[in-house]
Amino acid sequence: YLDLMAEAGQVVANEFIFGGIFDRFPRLNLFLVEYEASWVPHWLYRCEQVAYDFGPNLGVVPPEKAIREYLQQLYIGVIDDPLIRSVTSELDLERLLWGSDYPHVRNTHLRSHQVVEETFGHLDAATIDNIAINNAAKLFKINMPAA
Repeated sequence: YLDLMAEAGQVVANEFIFGGIFDRFPRLNLFLVEYEASWVPHWLYRCEQVAYDFGPNLGVVPPEKAIREYLQQLYIGVIDDPLIRSVTSELDLERLLWGSDYPHVRNTHLRSHQVVEETFGHLDAATIDNIAINNAAKLFKINMPAA
């Protein structure tokens, strides 16, 4: 089961970044859900190691862009990641989306407001609104009513 949770990072790195899918389809965006977000900074570090440190010695063809530029083609889903406070400075918060995971068994339904506050309470209110509402509306092209 732990391999399943590592699948997203491996596929995104191997196929979409190093395999060139993002370069061939620059308007393609992926939305990674079910994995939380605290893994992303370490994953970025390892991708950069492969691209710039190990890669040249192993014959890895470097990607066309800097590794971190590919984050602009990723949206990252979060439910209640307890480590999110320690990694928000490493993430593009405009591409971070909160979801309750309803109706799955492990969801935050009936306590979603509390979970959002506990998970993102260290951020300003506008950023929390973006993560909880506006980023998803932008991704899915939903026109939100004016507040």
